[in-house]
Amino acid sequence: MKIIQATIFGFGKWQDDQLDFSNRSLVIISGENESGKTTLRQFFLFMLFGLPPKKREFYFPKTGGKMGGRLTVFTEEDGEFTIERIHDRRNGEATCYLSNGDTYQEDWLKAKLKGIDEKTFTSIFSFDSIQLSRLHKISGEELGNVLLGIGLSGTDKIHTIEKKLDNELDSLFKPQGKRPTINKLLNEIDKKHKELIEIEREEKTYNEKKQNLKELSDEFGFIQRECEQIANEKDDLSKRIQAYSMLQTYAELNEQSKQLPDGIRFPENGLERYYSMKDQLLPLNSELSVLRDNRNKYTEEIKAIQKKLLDNETIQHIEELLGGYHTYNQFMNDREYSRQEKDKLERVLTNHLEELKIGLRIDDLQDISFPFHIEEHWSSLKQEREQLTIEKDKMEKEEIALQEQINQFEDEKIKIENQLLDTDALRDLKDKIKKKQNLDRMDALEDLQVYQRRKWKNIAEKRKKTSTTIGVISLIGCILFAILATVLDNLTIYGLSAIFLLAGIIQTVWVHYSLKEMEGFFQESRPPETKTQDHTIELSALEQQLQEQQQLFNQLEMIENQLRQLQVEQLKLDERTRLLVSKQKRLEDLVYEERQTYPFLKGINVSYWQKLYHHLKSCIEKNQQLNHHKEVFHRKKKEMDDFEQKVHLFMKNHSWLSDDSDILPAIHDVQDKIDADKKARSKLLQYQEWVHQTEEQIRHLEQKKIPYEEEVHYLWKITEVTNEEDFIKQGKLKEEMETINKEMEDLQERLKSIFETRDITSIVKEDLKNKWELEQSYEDLKEKQDELEKKLEDKRQVLSDVKSMIRQLEGSEDYSVLKHRFHLEIDQLKQHAKQWAIYQVAKEKLMETKAVYQNNYLPAVMQQATEYFHRLTNGAYVDVYVPMDDHTLQVEHYSGLRYDVQELSQGTRDQLYVALRIALSEVSGKDNNLPFVIDDAFVHFDRQREQTMMDILYELSHRQQVIFFTYQDSLKEFSQEKNSVHLQRL
Repeated sequence: MKIIQATIFGFGKWQDDQLDFSNRSLVIISGENESGKTTLRQFFLFMLFGLPPKKREFYFPKTGGKMGGRLTVFTEEDGEFTIERIHDRRNGEATCYLSNGDTYQEDWLKAKLKGIDEKTFTSIFSFDSIQLSRLHKISGEELGNVLLGIGLSGTDKIHTIEKKLDNELDSLFKPQGKRPTINKLLNEIDKKHKELIEIEREEKTYNEKKQNLKELSDEFGFIQRECEQIANEKDDLSKRIQAYSMLQTYAELNEQSKQLPDGIRFPENGLERYYSMKDQLLPLNSELSVLRDNRNKYTEEIKAIQKKLLDNETIQHIEELLGGYHTYNQFMNDREYSRQEKDKLERVLTNHLEELKIGLRIDDLQDISFPFHIEEHWSSLKQEREQLTIEKDKMEKEEIALQEQINQFEDEKIKIENQLLDTDALRDLKDKIKKKQNLDRMDALEDLQVYQRRKWKNIAEKRKKTSTTIGVISLIGCILFAILATVLDNLTIYGLSAIFLLAGIIQTVWVHYSLKEMEGFFQESRPPETKTQDHTIELSALEQQLQEQQQLFNQLEMIENQLRQLQVEQLKLDERTRLLVSKQKRLEDLVYEERQTYPFLKGINVSYWQKLYHHLKSCIEKNQQLNHHKEVFHRKKKEMDDFEQKVHLFMKNHSWLSDDSDILPAIHDVQDKIDADKKARSKLLQYQEWVHQTEEQIRHLEQKKIPYEEEVHYLWKITEVTNEEDFIKQGKLKEEMETINKEMEDLQERLKSIFETRDITSIVKEDLKNKWELEQSYEDLKEKQDELEKKLEDKRQVLSDVKSMIRQLEGSEDYSVLKHRFHLEIDQLKQHAKQWAIYQVAKEKLMETKAVYQNNYLPAVMQQATEYFHRLTNGAYVDVYVPMDDHTLQVEHYSGLRYDVQELSQGTRDQLYVALRIALSEVSGKDNNLPFVIDDAFVHFDRQREQTMMDILYELSHRQQVIFFTYQDSLKEFSQEKNSVHLQRL
């Protein structure tokens, strides 16, 4: 995958920006601190993997706008496509736009990334100076495990997980420990088991206490029921004493009700209803009398008005005349307006034509007409004449300038031709230079042979000295071995002595022979000649002269080309002049035709024709308006005469006086008559409406009286009387009975509140004792109740003690709680044991995975890292060793010495870590060819190692894209040397 282009809508300090990497494999992004490099790196991660909402808020644009952007990438499988993420669209999920128009969402992008998330990407395909600094904070023993974790899962947490598993196992159980969780639980379980056995012994006396409790409860219930019975009797006597006076009153009222006659027939609230009906009927009868008098008066007024009204035909004729009079006034106003406008237009046209001074009068305007295109035609004639004038002036200036250039170049040509040598002189000059150059080459070759002879003599002297030294050493060795062989009497040592002697003789003979052979190659070919300073100066002068002649020849050729071009331009200018003359002739013909068509154009320049057109067009429009107003004036006058004749005829037919000279008094007389008729008719309608309303009110009141009268007769019928006096008497008796019944009901309600559920009638029917007897019976019951309550209290105390003992046994939670806790701790022990087993299995699986990785995968990473580390250190270190068992990561110096990581300098440790990360990315990323991102990770590299690092990145970029963020400006030359490197300066 390659990042081709980044479009940033808004992300941190970046807003409305676009970065184009031109499909380069190595992208270097350079900028000072706070220039936005780290923010840009985070933007790439956001576009590929997204961010949670809380983290996205940190990168909101400070100046407003939407947060998000687009990232255009290229893959071998799908070609070029664009990833778009916007904060407030689909919760920041990605939308992918393919080149063929297809659109996919977040799931498709995750599938293309093959499950790699941001955490995995930053662990394998990205690192910065912060991750380098973390390397220096861990010990050498931990470094190997950290790298192992990165290789296994794309993060350095594997080592942390392994330590955490060890800590968890130790915190759960140790065979001889006391503080781990499982050890503590085993001790607690043993202690609680002993306590359970002790509590079980105390529960054997429980059944005896239960039997005693049952007997005491039965005795207590019997005494309690007897107390309740006496309490009820005592309560009943107390209520009788309290309600004694009310019971006496109720009995007396009951006797009075029995003395009244039975079966009184009278309606409910009869008297109130009867008096109410009487009050309602009185105002209705009074109002009916007034309405009948008004109806008679309105009828007489209607008859008087009807005698004065005009007939309908006369009214219609009058309305037509009045309507025509309004039109008559309008005609008169229109006629006057037309007359004023006509006079005004005649004055304006006369003045306008006199100002133009083209010999036209108002009558002549009637015969003038312009086609629709005349204005555009006259405008084009004006523009064409102006354009031809401009072109003529321009061509005259061009002709003068062109002739000046031709004269200038011809003068320069003559001057250069005078300075040039003839052909023979130029050939002699070239021959002299060639001879001088051959002589220089021979001198240079001789100097080289002298230098080689001197160098060979030095080498031969050194070889002779070396050969002599070796011969002496061989002779000394031969003598020493011969002495030793004589002393030890050993033939083998004699052989060694002979070998030393033979070897010394052979190498001496061979060296002298080879030196003699080589001396033949360095024999002097000719005696050396002396090279003078004058010879060199003469050659330089000849070459300078030849170069000047060549420059003059080039200048002459250039001037001749310029002259040819100017001659072509002169021909083109002549052609344009002929074309201009033709255009001027055609324009004059068109102007002549227009003046023949419109004679008033003679003597007027074409430039003013368009302006004259607007003046004449305005005059023609005003003349048309003048004719229109003349026509309106005559038409309105005729219509006014017709209306005046019609008015005089109407007045004559109805014998109404009128003046033939003026119709205004006749119109006013007709208007007065129609107004008087309208008022009479309006008044007639008003009286008719009043009569109708009065009759409706009378009918309404009569209907309103009916229910009241029916109600009165209904009350008499129920009471079985025929007059008002009998009805009122019967009502008085009914009210007395209702009063007694109401008092009895009130007393009954008050007694019910005292006696509650008992029937009051049955209480009254009982033989009522006097109040003293009731109070004496109440005191006797009270004494008996006190005795029973004292006895009941004693039983209650005994029963409470027994219940307390039983409750203590039953309610005691010691046994149940202890048993519950015992089983809880058993369950906790099982859970912790299960957790311990899970941690143990996880650790074993982790160890197996580490072993597989170290055997199959890690060697390839370490081999690649060794190669990079060897190049970064300029061959100082030749190998990197995998950490095994408890040993630390080690590197081997070219001298054969091995060093632990903590023994290296900070810069070298950084280079080792960079080599390991690049190797890990290269090996791990074969199936996931994602861009490799580095952010200012080479701060401790010197100039040479930084250059080597950039060469490695350049090579790596041929296999996967590399994006390098840096604050340094020193990489400009590197980017210019490499074709596929893109340098982006922020």
